[in-house]
Amino acid sequence: MLNSLKKMFAGPAPASYHRRWPRIIMSEPARLIVRQGVTRNALLDQISAGGARVKVAEKLQPGAVIGLDFKTSVGAHHTLHARVVHVLKEDRGYNWHCGLCFVNADAQELQRIADFVEQERKRREVGFAMPHN
Repeated sequence: MLNSLKKMFAGPAPASYHRRWPRIIMSEPARLIVRQGVTRNALLDQISAGGARVKVAEKLQPGAVIGLDFKTSVGAHHTLHARVVHVLKEDRGYNWHCGLCFVNADAQELQRIADFVEQERKRREVGFAMPHN
């Protein structure tokens, strides 16, 4: 009975949070082009068709548009422009986690990334097939 009263006065439960694009966690080297001729090493933490999260040693400025150069699989190389959406300092450490949103990206390029994310998610669900002896 108390649960019924609680539901009546509290209202409906909040909808679960859904991201616009599926994403996967990664740990791959990347290169940031912060301005013409100036690059920084980064670690690609997450990727989706809409953006990425990178880990860098130097703080990026929110709102800045940068280049992101990375590989998703053997032979698949990507160079995209991205806007820095948010920047968070690690709790313990010297690095920054930066959320990036892809801008002015070619639809075919975004589809290649979306396909990679989907294939990688499926691969991770089933794992590697073991060879039969």
